[in-house]
Amino acid sequence: MKNSILIIAVSGLFFVQCSLAQNKAQTAKVPDALSEVYVSYINLKNALTKDNADSASAYAKFLFNSVDNVKTDKLSTVQYEAWIKNMKDISYNAEHIKATDDIEHQREHFIKLSSAVYNVIKEFKSNPDNVYYQFCPMADNGKGAYWISENPKVVNPYYGKKMLNCGSTKETLKGN
Repeated sequence: MKNSILIIAVSGLFFVQCSLAQNKAQTAKVPDALSEVYVSYINLKNALTKDNADSASAYAKFLFNSVDNVKTDKLSTVQYEAWIKNMKDISYNAEHIKATDDIEHQREHFIKLSSAVYNVIKEFKSNPDNVYYQFCPMADNGKGAYWISENPKVVNPYYGKKMLNCGSTKETLKGN
């Protein structure tokens, strides 16, 4: 159904996921093959910025399930190779995030998840709108960590409310 809404109850909390057709602003960021992956990733990132482990877990479940929905038959060779190379990391880290309500553990897996999603988006080179690759130098025990954002304003998923605006945009993947 094109205008469907899915309501999920998790531990007494309700999450509303609009159909991808209704969420056009977010899905416009990447090609159709990755729209579910991208929207789920962004929702997961936004849950982490709000320190909401339950929402992060729920969106990680959407992300985990969306990996299987990527249709590879219409991808270019470069896109296909980027997807195949990174899909296991996306799936593995989403699986770990969905399986826990420990936000620090979720954030540890979000580091590698972000790297894999970034690699795919960068190789697809068909995002119609800008996508921002952002960095927090304090994350990951001072090693620093990246994430992808739909917004140029830094909103840090690794520290949430503690240091919401810590970080900077390191790269803008320009829309085509």
